[in-house]
Amino acid sequence: LISFKKLNKNLSGLSQWYDGRPFILVDRIKSASRTRFSIAHELGHILLHQQLSSDTEILDKKIFKQIEDQANYFASSFMLPESALSNEVYGIDWESMIALKARWKMSIGAMAMRLKQINIISDSQKIRIFRELGSRNARVHEPLDGSIRQDEPRLVRKVAELLDSEKVLATSHIPDAAPINVDLIGELTQIPKEQLLPESHYGNVISIIR
Repeated sequence: LISFKKLNKNLSGLSQWYDGRPFILVDRIKSASRTRFSIAHELGHILLHQQLSSDTEILDKKIFKQIEDQANYFASSFMLPESALSNEVYGIDWESMIALKARWKMSIGAMAMRLKQINIISDSQKIRIFRELGSRNARVHEPLDGSIRQDEPRLVRKVAELLDSEKVLATSHIPDAAPINVDLIGELTQIPKEQLLPESHYGNVISIIR
């Protein structure tokens, strides 16, 4: 299950196994391409690091860096597979990298790292791409960040709509069945708040003339 949730400014995503099911929370403030990488990164943790249940292991700086590197490598390999990506790289100039981003929906920075991983570019070429990003003030806000559509989690919302349509559980009754407040339910499920509240909450509205 994947949901968007505002997280600490130093976090892009979180993942956790609970009762035999994996959960992922991702901060939606990031661009669509960075959100995709964050989800793939957390998927890497879910698949690779289930055995790390000890806080001592996770809090060890050396081990923590190793598991983060592994999750990043998984995300890069998953989102930018070597055989397909290598067939589409015809240059690493600014326009070529933007075209690759439009095709793969991944950040230019992530693609530069991946191209170095699979030995399509050298270390100096990777550095040149990052210098280009810096000189164009595009390290944080890259080209196309505003035009690539953000993916939206759909599963929880679809389940709620199905329960409502089949008259099993009305959407407005979900807060009664869940031990969390309406605002958090809306944030996690992407269900509009007005659908989560009984009509009585909105039925006595008085218009104010300014």
